[in-house]
Amino acid sequence: STTRDNTGAFLTMYGAHRVQPSLEKLPSWLQHYVSKHRVENKYNKSEKYIVLTCFEHDICGGFSDRLRSLPFYLLFGSLAQRSICIHWDKPFGLEKFLEPPPGG
Repeated sequence: STTRDNTGAFLTMYGAHRVQPSLEKLPSWLQHYVSKHRVENKYNKSEKYIVLTCFEHDICGGFSDRLRSLPFYLLFGSLAQRSICIHWDKPFGLEKFLEPPPGG
């Protein structure tokens, strides 16, 4: 069975057996991006980032509006060799809905 340790993926309520087949269906550029950033040192001072923000007083649309653009930013990050960081406080922090990876 797939675990967090050997894939870096987070298991869903649907079960571990469904995670790996889904990861294998991702486009090759996205698989490469995910694997690169799975092992990347988050404290690497030479790492460059694209930071997506939505703070309390920003006009940034609803959750689905922001999620809809993520495939573009992942492709852009892959082509620009940048890590994508997301910091959304509005209406709630993402940590209320998504579990961050161990250590960050």
